[in-house]
Amino acid sequence: MKEVVISVGMGPGQLVFIKQLTKLGYEVVAFGKGKNSQDAISLCYKTANIDTSNYKEAQEWIDSLGVQVLAVGSYAGGKAVQTVQALSNYYHVATQIPNSLIFNASKEKQQKFLEMHNLSTITTWNSNDITADKIRSCTTNTDFIIKPIIGRGSEGIQIVSSDYLIKLVENKQLAKNKIIQTVVTGTEYRIVVIVQNKKIKLLAPIMRKSYRKTLFLGELSYSDKHLIKIQKFVQSFIDKFCVINSIFKIDVIVSETSINIIEMDIGVGGGMYYKTFVSRLYNMDLLTVYINLILNKPINDFLINKKNLKMEYVFNHRPIPIKYDLDLCKQKLTKQFGDIEILVNLLHPENKGGYCSNSDFIFTVIYDDKQNTDYASIIDAFVNNQLFLI
Repeated sequence: MKEVVISVGMGPGQLVFIKQLTKLGYEVVAFGKGKNSQDAISLCYKTANIDTSNYKEAQEWIDSLGVQVLAVGSYAGGKAVQTVQALSNYYHVATQIPNSLIFNASKEKQQKFLEMHNLSTITTWNSNDITADKIRSCTTNTDFIIKPIIGRGSEGIQIVSSDYLIKLVENKQLAKNKIIQTVVTGTEYRIVVIVQNKKIKLLAPIMRKSYRKTLFLGELSYSDKHLIKIQKFVQSFIDKFCVINSIFKIDVIVSETSINIIEMDIGVGGGMYYKTFVSRLYNMDLLTVYINLILNKPINDFLINKKNLKMEYVFNHRPIPIKYDLDLCKQKLTKQFGDIEILVNLLHPENKGGYCSNSDFIFTVIYDDKQNTDYASIIDAFVNNQLFLI
């Protein structure tokens, strides 16, 4: 029986994953629907035109191949994550997880799970159930977040006052299929965790700052200010839910008294640019580590290597498409800010104007802030004012 690794997805974001596996001598079986990569397809043993969110159809197809599944993975993440989880459990591979941790794309259901297990104290309602009295029951100065029940990239998210929210509810102007949450304050982190044999091999506390006056990603940087508190919190989660081998991304807000999970992906979440930044911080290749994890190969403990690195997201300020010369950008940014690395958004949002989600950034700039000069937003402004062309 042929041994294979299942790739949930075969688009451009999965190409590096499939390419690496084939270089290592593994046969890859992949499925996906929509923007599939012909290069990825050509490397695979078998492929199928199946949506990455359709776990049942994928399972039936894989079963029909008569193969032995060694591992299941998706380096691109997104809607493939839940299918990776379900298939991992079905084929009993190394990274199977407790069924209670398999969430669908509903933020509301995940939040209720987090509240039930004391992983979050963020009050959450469905827009169909919220009332003015429920809003008034919260402290008068509380702000609220309105966001889609299913969504990605911080798109369609608003922060509003209690008075404004009460007006929306009383005037029946609050849209359906939204979730409403109280705003909690503190330091926001996007954390990636790798667990092998119930032990933490990597815990990367990446502090997240929002872009300008939005909820989109603006800057990422390593911070160990709350490292011990976060480590205890994560280890408690691992012990409580019997997580054996896994990689997960957790967005949290840490205050002096609590840690609240905003969102959690049991899988490689956070986007390929975030994963590249983590690789640079720890002087390793996260893709290689991920492949070793799903194949149940030993993983080292990782310690921070370049703690002064930061990554800034650059968006197009103009409401119209722009152009830029990548080589000139590298040259000018290096002269202005020292050694830098540019990660270009493969979706090429420069072909449209403005931005409405995290995925609309033009590129990211990784730089070493040894002097703690804090170039947050300075690089973005420099690029927009001097390097973007109409």
